[in-house]
Amino acid sequence: MRANDAGNKGNPTRKITKVGNSLGIGLPKKVLDELELKQGDELELEVQQGEIILKKNERIEDYIELDFLKMAENTFKKHDQVFKNLKDR
Repeated sequence: MRANDAGNKGNPTRKITKVGNSLGIGLPKKVLDELELKQGDELELEVQQGEIILKKNERIEDYIELDFLKMAENTFKKHDQVFKNLKDR
């Protein structure tokens, strides 16, 4: 156990580092694998009672086939005026 691990209940620690004009932390591979995170994924950040909570930001693409989303988008574009007229009824 490293000296800076004391009092953290065995959880890994990370140093805050400079990333461009911001600050950031690296996430352990074990955490990335467990949450199925990859580069480009978005995390939701929440602060509660002095703790930082990170949650994987679920995207609609994770649940619906991309082809279906494209078809729906094309349908809405093609029939845009029809949908606007329905809204005004």
